[in-house]
Amino acid sequence: MRIEYLVILFALSQFVWAQSELLVTLNKQQLAQWGYTTSLSTLNLNKRSIVNIEAGTFREFTNLKKLILTSNHLTSIRADMFDGLGATLTELSLNQNNISHIDGDAFHDLAQLSNGLNLAGNKIGVINDEWFTKLRKLKVLDLSLNKIKMIEHASFERLNGLQVLRLTDNEIEYIESESFASLAQLDELYLNKNYLREIEDGTFEGLTDLSKLDLSENGLDQLQDHCFLGMEFLSTLFLSNNNLRTIKPNAFSILSSLEWLVLKRNRIQTLNEESFAGLVNLEELDLSENSIHEIRAEYFSHLQSISYLRLNMNPFEVKIIGKESGIGEGAEKFSKQEKNTEFLLKPILDLNM
Repeated sequence: MRIEYLVILFALSQFVWAQSELLVTLNKQQLAQWGYTTSLSTLNLNKRSIVNIEAGTFREFTNLKKLILTSNHLTSIRADMFDGLGATLTELSLNQNNISHIDGDAFHDLAQLSNGLNLAGNKIGVINDEWFTKLRKLKVLDLSLNKIKMIEHASFERLNGLQVLRLTDNEIEYIESESFASLAQLDELYLNKNYLREIEDGTFEGLTDLSKLDLSENGLDQLQDHCFLGMEFLSTLFLSNNNLRTIKPNAFSILSSLEWLVLKRNRIQTLNEESFAGLVNLEELDLSENSIHEIRAEYFSHLQSISYLRLNMNPFEVKIIGKESGIGEGAEKFSKQEKNTEFLLKPILDLNM
């Protein structure tokens, strides 16, 4: 027993020693030792156990466009880490580190950064509005899987060219009004897997070009009357896995371009004739896995373009169904769909028969 214990203890000590030996402070000499030449346009330093980067390490990499520092052990980011990269670098990946501190001017010299800044999977708790003041060309920003609790008014104020913003899987409880107002070119916004209970009026003001919004897996229990104001071009809206109990009349009426609406896995019990008013271009509606007790054709009378309606796993009783009852051309489309599509309406068809 004692021998086994000593063997385990020795193996553990060797493991700890090996781990400590692997930790690297990156500099020019280390890069040369690893065989990287300064003519590279892409430098992949994924999983190199880097804990720090000396100032000027990349100064001679005059052609570098893409720098990958994913899955290392960085805890803080300084501006001098990227000396010499300002004229060429278009993409920077710092995801899956342990970053909790970023100097205010850390990215100020990276004015050509456009293809992406990835900060996902770190320990960032607060967004400093100084970080992004010089990144006017940036198109993709990923802050997913951090510990952010609040989005403040000026958080993204200077990111005028941003097209995709990922804030998935944080701890966001509150978004200040007009926090996204300067992001006129934003096309996709991901706020899923957070702690949002309510979306205030004006939250999405300024997002005139947004086409995709993901609010799934939050704690939303209601939608304010004007929370989607100004989003006339939104085509995809995910609201699944929330706590919505009802859909207020005209809740989505401003979203005339919406094509796909997902409301599955909420607690919706009742609908009304105006629940989906204004959704004249909606093609797919998912209401599965709710607590809807009654389905009437008039609930869907505004859905002139509907092709897919998912209602499975609801305890409802069908009152009215069919084209002659006012559900419109959508019902005719359902009857003509092939079997694998008709399955989407099978709960209704079975109950109606």
